[in-house]
Amino acid sequence: MKKLSLLQLYRGLNSTLIFITLLGLPLTSFPFIIKYTGSEVAPFSAIPIAMLLIVWFIPFIVRRGKLPVESVPLIYFVLICVAVTGLGLFMDGFYSKDKNFLYQSTRAFVTLGVGLSFYLIFATWEQDLKTYKQTLQILYLTGGVLILWSLVEGFLLAGSRAINLPKWMLDIKNLLVVQSPNVLYSNRVSGLAFEPSWFVRLFNLIFFPIWLSSVYQRRSIFKFRLWKFIVEDGLLVFAFVVFVLAAPRIGMLALVLMLTYLSFLFLQRVHKNICLKLIRRFKSSEGQQRLIKSLVALAVLLTFLILMVAFIFGFMTFAAQWDWRYALFFDGSFLSEELQLLFPLTEDSILTIGHKLAFQERLIYWITGWEIFNDYPMGVGLGNAGFYFWDRAPGIAHNSLEMRNLVYRAGFMTNTKNIWVRLLAESGIFGFALFTTWLYIVWRSAHLIQKGKDSIYRIMGLAGKLFIFAYLVEGFSMDSFAMPYLWVMTGLIASGSKIYRQGVIQKETVRTS
Repeated sequence: MKKLSLLQLYRGLNSTLIFITLLGLPLTSFPFIIKYTGSEVAPFSAIPIAMLLIVWFIPFIVRRGKLPVESVPLIYFVLICVAVTGLGLFMDGFYSKDKNFLYQSTRAFVTLGVGLSFYLIFATWEQDLKTYKQTLQILYLTGGVLILWSLVEGFLLAGSRAINLPKWMLDIKNLLVVQSPNVLYSNRVSGLAFEPSWFVRLFNLIFFPIWLSSVYQRRSIFKFRLWKFIVEDGLLVFAFVVFVLAAPRIGMLALVLMLTYLSFLFLQRVHKNICLKLIRRFKSSEGQQRLIKSLVALAVLLTFLILMVAFIFGFMTFAAQWDWRYALFFDGSFLSEELQLLFPLTEDSILTIGHKLAFQERLIYWITGWEIFNDYPMGVGLGNAGFYFWDRAPGIAHNSLEMRNLVYRAGFMTNTKNIWVRLLAESGIFGFALFTTWLYIVWRSAHLIQKGKDSIYRIMGLAGKLFIFAYLVEGFSMDSFAMPYLWVMTGLIASGSKIYRQGVIQKETVRTS
């Protein structure tokens, strides 16, 4: 009885830590962690994850627990990063701001270790479908709480700025998260994240893929129904409201890409059904059938393009009411004069139009990272891009106040602000290839899960594919390995694939015995 009680206590502790981890996902920049690391990417959930590594994951490995097969390319990626970074210690980048290669690389590997910790926990924690469902339910609770908080914040921000929020809300924010100073003078919803773009990242990489998948397939992880409506319908609607109130730009493109994929799946079905009805009705010949299929495909494609353009235009028009960056697109001179600056298409013309749209600094980060990769295709070592940054930045970077502050005043090294460019510049072509191979395997695992009969398999299978699309775009605005959303979602897909494969093996064993 005593042993049983201790076992129950141990399981309860682990479950509580998982609950705290998931509930703390919105806290991207926890003050306590920032105090000791100095990094803006300081997720609160890293604390319970570190505890889970000690009390659960290490014993799991000692008991000969196995990692999902999806982890293999990720392990090789880490080994490549170690090798490239080791060689990078002997390269010709110059030290800056009292930093050196060893210091920067150590910090970079710590952030990678934080991300991998999230992945390892969520790739191995769920051992059966019941535990998997419970994890998703906690995620739903996190999403519901965050949406409620954000709706209140959005209501209080109407016609005002964050600095004028009630004292009680600002006190809670200051207790739980460090936010960018720019947030105080903005009227964009930022939730409990460092800035609005980080806030919407949680929706694009976790909540939207799961809820869009559920709504599209009309499947839910809950049995509760209200007439024809499921829980995910309400969560998705209110999530979209707070998403619009955050007025993201890269985030909006990520959402559009997810909706595009879902539209493609839907229009495939529409095209097939219309063609079958027309062919049966007119009893067409083989040549006529091909013509019908082509005409229907063209009509469906045009309808899709019109609806997607209308959605993007509507989103931008609505967001322009309070976000000056979106309002720039509706400036009368934009289409008539400024857009013409793109032609002929050169690096300078792209940077000039980027300046007109308040996007120039991002382009500078990306272009400079690409130039580093051009000079060092094998990579300069994890965390070391900043040592090669300024002498490869475009000349126009000197005109940017943000860039000058980063180079001459900030106490940290400049980075690429883009995970794809960072992978190329720091881990080289081989590191980039292994990382993208891992993402491809995650896609294949999601496709495998989607074959399952249980609703949870179907939901997470399609959600995994939507996540990949979202991450392809979100990667252009993030470059930190410590942001947990990538690792939590890929961990869930890996564990779901493992559970599904185990179920298939068990069925085959029963059938052949």
